[in-house]
Amino acid sequence: MRRRYANGGIAEKAGLTRGTLYRNFAHRQAMYEAVLQVTLR
Repeated sequence: MRRRYANGGIAEKAGLTRGTLYRNFAHRQAMYEAVLQVTLR
């Protein structure tokens, strides 16, 4: 569990690392796109 957090669990929540920030953004955009596709249908 500690390794997981060290890997970026907390970093993702706080958005400290650029890599995690970018990954979070991409993941969020993908989710939004999927939701939009389902709603627009």
